Formats: sequence, C-alpha cells, structure tokens
Amino acid sequence: MTWFDIVKDVQSYGDLLTIIEEVEKLLEGAYADIEDAAVDVSKDTGMPLEAARRLVRGIQKDTLELIESKLEDYKRELPSQMGDIVGE
Repeated sequence: MTWFDIVKDVQSYGDLLTIIEEVEKLLEGAYADIEDAAVDVSKDTGMPLEAARRLVRGIQKDTLELIESKLEDYKRELPSQMGDIVGE
C-alpha cells in the first residue's frame, strides 16, 4: 500500500465520520421537531401530550425509519473503512 492509498483511505474514513455526524444531527433535529409539533397539536386541540406525540411520530414514521436505517448503514461501513486503512 502506498502513502497515497493510505491518505486516500484516511480521508474516506474521515468523510464517512462527517456524514455519520451530520445524519445524527438530522435525526436529533427530527425528534426535536416531532416534540415541538406534538406540543403544538396538544395545545391547539386539547389532545393529551402523549397522544399527540404518538400521532406526530406516526406521521413521521417512514422518514425516521429511513434516516435511522441510513445511519446504521454508515456505521456498518466504518469497520471496513478502518480495515482498509490498517491493511486488514
């Protein structure tokens, strides 16, 4: 393995870590938005807060599942990226 290959692999690993961090922030933001929306629904309709949370989560279920799935995919890629760097 040449130094160029090592640097390229380290850069790819760093890029993947950056993507994972961004997806985690996106997911945190989605959950915060769900909570905000549930509070608004509860205030506007008089619905109990927990019921409003279930309602909003149900509406956003597919989006959350997609984000969580992609996050897990990226996390599964990390060990193989690390193996490329150390030559395993």
